[in-house]
Amino acid sequence: MVKEFELDVPIDIVRSDGSLMNHAFALEYPVETLLCGPAASVAGVMNLLEDDIKDYIIADIGGTTTDLSIVRKGQAVRTEEGVNIGSYRTSVQSVFVETLGLGGDTRIYADKSGHLALDTNRAIPLCVLAFEC
Repeated sequence: MVKEFELDVPIDIVRSDGSLMNHAFALEYPVETLLCGPAASVAGVMNLLEDDIKDYIIADIGGTTTDLSIVRKGQAVRTEEGVNIGSYRTSVQSVFVETLGLGGDTRIYADKSGHLALDTNRAIPLCVLAFEC
C-alpha cells in the first residue's frame, strides 16, 4: 500500500516487547513479531491513558481470544524468559500476555446448575445480527 500511494515514509513494526523495529530487521528476524499484536495494544493504551494512572490490566478482546497484559508503575510487565508457544520456549522477549479462549464471538451461557460456561459454537455479535435483520 505504501508503494501504491507513492509514500516515502519509514515503516516501523512493533516487536513482541513493545519496541519498534524497521522493515529490514523484521525481514531478517520475523520471530521478533511473536505477540506483536498484544504488544501494540499495550503501547497504544499506555499512550492513551492519563499519566497519573500507573497500574492497570489491559484486555485486548479479539474475535476468538482475549489477551491480558499488566502495567505496573507505568511500565509494561515483561516476560522474564522467552515467549512460550505451546510447550516450546523461545528466546523472544515480550510483554506479559495471558491468552484466554474467550473472544468477541465466544458464546457464554449459564449451564443447568447456573454456572457460567463457554461454548465452542460462535455467537453472532449483536451489531451483525442487527444489521442482518
